[in-house]
Amino acid sequence: MERDDESDPLETCADCGAGVSDTDRGYSVGADAALCHGCATRRGGRWDETRDAWVDAPAVHDLAHEDRAFPSEA
Repeated sequence: MERDDESDPLETCADCGAGVSDTDRGYSVGADAALCHGCATRRGGRWDETRDAWVDAPAVHDLAHEDRAFPSEA
């Protein structure tokens, strides 16, 4: 099923419950969870506008589950 609008939420923020879309600069927490930009920043993440990428990962240890894969922190 195609989405009509790319700003429609794809996921729900695992912290605050807000919708997170492709255009929100959210932080992916594995394949099935995400943080909105505000929560990711509040958790220590740092977004670089120039690189259009997260340069410091937010703390997500309390969101960890055995069945959830986390992105590598490079």
